[in-house]
Amino acid sequence: MAEWQIRCFNAGFDGSTTRDIVTLVKDFVLPHKPHILLYQLGSNDNYAGISDSEYSNNIKKTLTQLDQEKTVVLLMSDLPSGYNNHNDAYQARRKVLKSIVAETKIPYLDLYDSFEGINISNFFSLISEGNEDAGIKKGEVDMIHPNMIGNACMAKAILQAFFDIDFNADKYLKEVKESNIFYPGF
Repeated sequence: MAEWQIRCFNAGFDGSTTRDIVTLVKDFVLPHKPHILLYQLGSNDNYAGISDSEYSNNIKKTLTQLDQEKTVVLLMSDLPSGYNNHNDAYQARRKVLKSIVAETKIPYLDLYDSFEGINISNFFSLISEGNEDAGIKKGEVDMIHPNMIGNACMAKAILQAFFDIDFNADKYLKEVKESNIFYPGF
């Protein structure tokens, strides 16, 4: 994204919850002085026993910290996964997100809606180390966390929804493959 003069940082980490984010945003996000923050909320809170009420309060506290720094926040839901029980459990979180959006008028992209009903099986190819809480066995394909194809398709949806940029995910993936430059080098 150098030609766009955009620096991008991923401040997420495996297993993070809204409880983690609300306490870590000050030290791990704000020092970068972001102008725009893409805040995607997954489902780790479901597996950590965090209630809908705490989930909502944690998000609101995080948004307050970011607002104090004049950071524009673009809120996003998670993708649908390849696990029905996971998707079913995530529905309550989507309702919370939509309630926060209604209350705060924060820009929101429901990635779950954007990709629901579409065959996204090629979005997932990472082999899981196992996650007992999520019902994923070691060695299985992780149908929750997207691969490069999934991330490129998410980028297309994000850039279109928030910035009205028509990003060609297929062209991007082709160029990455032909250049033999892969994460984290790209």
